[in-house]
Amino acid sequence: EIGDLAQSFAAMTHKLATDRLTGLANREATLRRIGDRIEQHRRQSDAVPFALLFLDLDGFKAVNDQLGHEAGDLLLAAVGQRLQELLRTEDLICRLGGDEFVLGVGGLASPADGERIGHKVLAGFAEPFHIKGVACDIGLTLGYALAPQDDTSVAGLLDLADAAMYAGKRAGKNCLRRAGQD
Repeated sequence: EIGDLAQSFAAMTHKLATDRLTGLANREATLRRIGDRIEQHRRQSDAVPFALLFLDLDGFKAVNDQLGHEAGDLLLAAVGQRLQELLRTEDLICRLGGDEFVLGVGGLASPADGERIGHKVLAGFAEPFHIKGVACDIGLTLGYALAPQDDTSVAGLLDLADAAMYAGKRAGKNCLRRAGQD
């Protein structure tokens, strides 16, 4: 009975930390993990930066409007899968909500690696998704911030990456912007 209880508790804990549609970490779990990474960085006086990328899908609403919400849900799950294929298993991939995702990538050799990873993710979305037999060309716009260079708080990094993403949207979508870029 104790083994069954432990297994049930582990399953419940996993369910509470997981996004239902994508199987990725959910918002609450992600905020905790980012906070843990920042604290680890501070405790170890870690000079190796990590990137927090905020991405928003371009063209998602059209899929929902034309093919329906079930197709939109399938597309979100496919986006999560593609992100997992593009990044390492130790990287953080989260669906923040709606068509917004957050990526946490550590172990950067230099701040320029944040941009390299962002371009890799952009390139990974060049191929259309096939949902219900329909090719769905969606893009994404990415904004990113680096810790500790840009900020050392969860809220600060998210706000900076989000603002950079919106600056990219204003510049024409389907692009990458770093926090603080004009």
